[in-house]
Amino acid sequence: MKPLRILALFGDGGQQIGRESRAASHEVRFAAGCLDDLLTRGPGVTGVRREILEQALADIEGADAVFSDSAEMVLLRYVRSRRGLPPKPWLVNEVDGLTQAQEVRAFVLRHYGEDPLPEALTAPEVTWFTIVPGRADFYRSVGLCPERLFHLPMARASIEFFFPDLVASQDRHLAALGSRQREGPVEGILALGSHARDWATLAEALSEAGLRAEVICNLAQLGEHPAGPILWRGSLPAPDYLQAIARAAVVVLPLREEGRAAGQMSCALPMRMGKAIVASRLPALDQHIEDGVTGLSVTPGDPAALAAALGRLLADRALAGRLGQEARRREAELSRAAAATLERILARLRAQNSV
Repeated sequence: MKPLRILALFGDGGQQIGRESRAASHEVRFAAGCLDDLLTRGPGVTGVRREILEQALADIEGADAVFSDSAEMVLLRYVRSRRGLPPKPWLVNEVDGLTQAQEVRAFVLRHYGEDPLPEALTAPEVTWFTIVPGRADFYRSVGLCPERLFHLPMARASIEFFFPDLVASQDRHLAALGSRQREGPVEGILALGSHARDWATLAEALSEAGLRAEVICNLAQLGEHPAGPILWRGSLPAPDYLQAIARAAVVVLPLREEGRAAGQMSCALPMRMGKAIVASRLPALDQHIEDGVTGLSVTPGDPAALAAALGRLLADRALAGRLGQEARRREAELSRAAAATLERILARLRAQNSV
């Protein structure tokens, strides 16, 4: 059985473009074609970048299936339909309650007088998943068929599906670290990730508590960032990244509420490594960080609460250890659930392609 060829139109500031990941069941090729690549945007959508649009359409022709967020699917599926091209199996990661899909809808309505969204929502070739729990009723209310809607938490199995080489590399480096180094003395605070991060609140919390933290993030996406008690390290190679997590006493994910899921991928690996985590209390992390069980959660934008949670875990290493162990177990549970869901999704994509 030959691997399913999946084209991923993935944002992440262009970091993944050109990357190819291969597993026994499928291969993923990352290409330009996320919404920020395809459209010029001011207040709303203002235009299409024609060259990138045409390249994305050509890339789609060579794939067995396409993976993207909902807005990209609505736009590209509409253009393909207008050109008389046959439906293409599509896997949609719905992360923002269709907010950006509505932007695309408004743009198409304004320029072409047609509404692309109802047909996209009901198209049988489109398989949907959401990484945020508890939203099934909303998506069903807008027309999604339950048989085509899945919940897929971000954990080892789901990350491995899209980045098998990355997870294999992590496994190798974790084994090389060895149990003594992973479970030995730890110190300090480490913050991870780039999207929707509230660095100002973190900086204020650290200053209030007299603490310091390291931050590993994509500095190219960061723009202006607060000075003060933060060491900005930028992106790191896999071995250094894992070592930084291993030696951290606490991992912190200070998030803003932007209406778009964020933080799960940054959360999954520290959980897998048994780390105590402090995170902003947002729906995207409800399954990952259960307050007082698998970590500590705090109100977004509240530096006093964040400072108190960080200080509590630094002062009570026994508590940090218990939370870390429960986090490890929770991540394994989420990974098993994700693996079962991905088997069903792959079966749908294969049936649509007869691969």
